[in-house]
Amino acid sequence: MSCDYQEVIDRMRKEMEEVTRVVQVPQDKRMVSPWLLTTKWHEHITGPDVMNLRDLVGIPKADDPIMPNLADAVEQYFESTLVLLDTTDELILQRLNSPDLSKK
Repeated sequence: MSCDYQEVIDRMRKEMEEVTRVVQVPQDKRMVSPWLLTTKWHEHITGPDVMNLRDLVGIPKADDPIMPNLADAVEQYFESTLVLLDTTDELILQRLNSPDLSKK
């Protein structure tokens, strides 16, 4: 049984490149979404599967076979909630528009 050591070494180097790849995170927090800053997901997820993970959490396309009507359903829900603004008490609206002090 022969073993090509150079092939093994090259394969290990390739694997190490993928695992140790450095991802540049913008220092200006305005360049990073608030959701990402809250979850810190980008600090925990690295490696070769990052692109697959991004695809999994991406917004479904209009022709997505799994969730073909999701965008329409969200739009309809949003429109139905806008109607409630006219009948919502002013104190509730102020509370909804106030920053969450527990997150500071």
